[in-house]
Amino acid sequence: MARRKYQTLEAIEALSLQNKKLRAWVADLQAGTYVNCVYCGHRYGPLQTTPVSLAEVLKKHIAVCPDHPMAQLLKCAQATDHALSSLLAVRDGATDQFLFHLQCKIREAIAEATRQ
Repeated sequence: MARRKYQTLEAIEALSLQNKKLRAWVADLQAGTYVNCVYCGHRYGPLQTTPVSLAEVLKKHIAVCPDHPMAQLLKCAQATDHALSSLLAVRDGATDQFLFHLQCKIREAIAEATRQ
């Protein structure tokens, strides 16, 4: 059993090292190139102010891009999380009217996010 755990830890360390090497390789490939958002066309390029890893910059852009579906999903998830947090905060004293109001708010947030 202990030997298997040690082998698993070694495998994880090896994969982690390989992951770091591959990320560095991707960053090297992207150096001197442009990366575009395929939904809104925003372009990130090889400027001195742009970080080496354009993939990280693009991930951050996707979270706020008004045209990207992942940004819409993020908004829905945030609205749902807020609604659930509110529900948990008052669950002991929740009335049917409050729950109905909360359900309407969730549906409005989802509808708004999917319209964009």
